[in-house]
Amino acid sequence: MNNFLLELLSEEIPSSDQAYGRQFLENYFKQKLNIVKLPYSEMSTYSSPTRLVLHIERIAEQAPSIIKEKRGPREHCDQKALEGFLASNKVNRADLIIKEVNGKNYYFLSKEEEGKRSQEFLSQTLNSVLHEFKWKKSMRWGTSKFKWIRPLKSILAIEYSRSKGKHIVKARAENILSSDKTLGHKFSSPKIFSVVGFDDYTNKLASNFVEFNHKQREKKIIGQLDELVENQKLEVVRDEELLAEVTGLVDWPIALMGTIDKQFLDLPPEILKTVMRTQQKYFSVIDKDSKKITKYITVSNIESLDRGKQILAGNNRVLNSRLSDAKFFWALDRARIENHGFESFAKDLKAVTFFRGLGSQALRVKRLKKVAYAINKNIFVLPDQEIELASSVCKADLVSSTVKEFPELQGLLGHYFSKYSGLPEAVGLACREHYAPLGPSDKVPTSPLSVIISLADKIDLLSSFWSINEKPTGSKDPFGLRRAALGIFRIIVENKIDIKLSELFQFSDLKFDRESIMLFFIDRMRVYLKDIGIESVAFDACAKSLEDFGIFSFVNRVTVLASFLGSSEGQRLLNLSKRALSILVSEEKKDGVEYSLRPKKHENLCLEELELILALEKADKKLSQKLILNSYSDSLLELSNLHVNVEKFFTNIQINCDNNILRRNRLCTLGFLRELLDRVADFKIL
Repeated sequence: MNNFLLELLSEEIPSSDQAYGRQFLENYFKQKLNIVKLPYSEMSTYSSPTRLVLHIERIAEQAPSIIKEKRGPREHCDQKALEGFLASNKVNRADLIIKEVNGKNYYFLSKEEEGKRSQEFLSQTLNSVLHEFKWKKSMRWGTSKFKWIRPLKSILAIEYSRSKGKHIVKARAENILSSDKTLGHKFSSPKIFSVVGFDDYTNKLASNFVEFNHKQREKKIIGQLDELVENQKLEVVRDEELLAEVTGLVDWPIALMGTIDKQFLDLPPEILKTVMRTQQKYFSVIDKDSKKITKYITVSNIESLDRGKQILAGNNRVLNSRLSDAKFFWALDRARIENHGFESFAKDLKAVTFFRGLGSQALRVKRLKKVAYAINKNIFVLPDQEIELASSVCKADLVSSTVKEFPELQGLLGHYFSKYSGLPEAVGLACREHYAPLGPSDKVPTSPLSVIISLADKIDLLSSFWSINEKPTGSKDPFGLRRAALGIFRIIVENKIDIKLSELFQFSDLKFDRESIMLFFIDRMRVYLKDIGIESVAFDACAKSLEDFGIFSFVNRVTVLASFLGSSEGQRLLNLSKRALSILVSEEKKDGVEYSLRPKKHENLCLEELELILALEKADKKLSQKLILNSYSDSLLELSNLHVNVEKFFTNIQINCDNNILRRNRLCTLGFLRELLDRVADFKIL
């Protein structure tokens, strides 16, 4: 058994692309290994800012032999066809066998092909992956035609074992040849050294200030963050996205804590966090007593002799400059609010274009306001002045100096500006929450005014772009229309708002294809429910009721049905419906009629069919009551309880009997059962 170590060393790989690179490399080698059936024990991939690493453990030296069959002409074919097949494959008639395929005999040539040796396989696969690697964006440099995410510097590729030592797996990318050599940290230890195996590689890189294992680097960063605030009244603001990004920016993480200048501590914490996170990649640190962000932690890529004093001094200078800009813009906006109020910002929205063909942001606010009034009239009963005020200012912070500098703070700063203007808290909250939810894990607004403005914002967004035929195509959705549809859906469901889908887009006065937009919305509903574990078949089985019920009630039906089908009662219901519907559909097709009349209880009926008809009539009444009360789960259970009578009916009654009157009545009995089933779901789909 051998092991394989591969390192692709390049200029800095963007942090966001490293996970993609690891996955592509692993998938590529796994697929190739599977094709040649070369056994191995374990495969691991790692990454650092400059390295992509693959380690395969205990690879067999040779893959097993493969029997390959090649089909020739049919038996008793023209002699020339057979001779041509023999000649092209350089074999004799005795080398062929005859096998039957779809009732016909063919000549087959069976050859045993020797399995690939690991050395040959690894060399071929490495050469192919170097030229077939599909980064999201690749580049060329100099006069080279070779493409990589950043200029490739070296290829370390060795196959090794304890008994046989190591040998270099030959590969080439333009003028770069594979070797057993790599180098240490770009600044701290840029010397070249050779390695003999994975453990040697790990130890030597660590000695040269490189931690190539991304998981270990992340653990080190978390440990250092905790260590810096230990035994102090401080707390690090946890940020998983920032942690992942920083992990991909450093080879040798050294966390250092700095102090924010007191002149900036009165800035809103969101501004402080945004400046430090997006521009500097710093972690915010909160003082537990004051609840303010007073410090920051930066993760350096080098271990300095002065324990980071010069690094922190430089970081402080840059941070103070960034925060000075933020403070200036913040003071500018505060002064305007004190003199003219937050409402004055809304006037400037006339000069801000929303989108080509859709007018300004002021025009969009006008449309949004109409939608908000309509939603309030149909769902809530809030005072008109609250709707007017919240609609007017929800986009006003877009023209503020601070939001122009930090666009990611839109909405949130609107909350602050509303508060400083003395507007009601509900209005400020609506400014802050009307963009939510921003993703599948983001919380939805729950206060009535926030819900109204958030729904109005998203309904207008979808209606506006639909009106100019700017719809999502394929994977492209530059205006976030899928996210907006998902947001509408989640707000309605999580707030238990029972509004019909057909009514939802009637709130907008714009002209657009309402059928198209509803189909788009339905597709988003289906995708979301599937993502949370509800299969599409349950959704499709309830789809007919979407026109008759509110969105919340419909989703409740789908959820209950999916859960019920997983139970023993659900399986009973599926079984009885499958048997009944298959017979009924088959006979209706044969007879050219639909057996939808209610069965008659005449004197010639057998006991089992009379009992089933009575049970169906009883279930019919109970079902009507339960569906009125929206007791969908009980309705399904009521139908499932019919399985005893249905089984007796199928066991003791001959449906296709010689008596046409009895046959028709028995098929109508099954039609009655179908009618009841259709009232809760489309069981043909299930």
